[in-house]
Amino acid sequence: MIGLPLEAGRIGLVAARCHDQAGRRAAAERALRAARKRFIMIGANAYRRLADECAAELGIMVEDSPDPFKSLTQREQDIALLVCQGLSNKKIAERLYLSPKTVETHLTRVFAKLNVAARGDLKGLIDAGD
Repeated sequence: MIGLPLEAGRIGLVAARCHDQAGRRAAAERALRAARKRFIMIGANAYRRLADECAAELGIMVEDSPDPFKSLTQREQDIALLVCQGLSNKKIAERLYLSPKTVETHLTRVFAKLNVAARGDLKGLIDAGD
């Protein structure tokens, strides 16, 4: 939303509440953090306070960025990192001595836990944490 950061932030607040209502906690947290960041960047302190109040209502910490991968099992973390390195399910299975179907099952769980839909989205989460 080029040139409209305040509106983008306000939309982010609404999106955060919608995601929370739908049970998509990770998406709610990302939307709220992005909205809050926009408000801070443009000096919209009243809206930043609204974002903080929304975060408190939803029980979301916004002061620091928690590691989204903490919710994953060690095996899921291993697979997620290998996906981000560009390995196919078959190559991951060979490296970890698993069947490709087992890798697919773990990856499905990773996508659900992190609320992502594709390998590129997963890579984006890792890149955002750097």
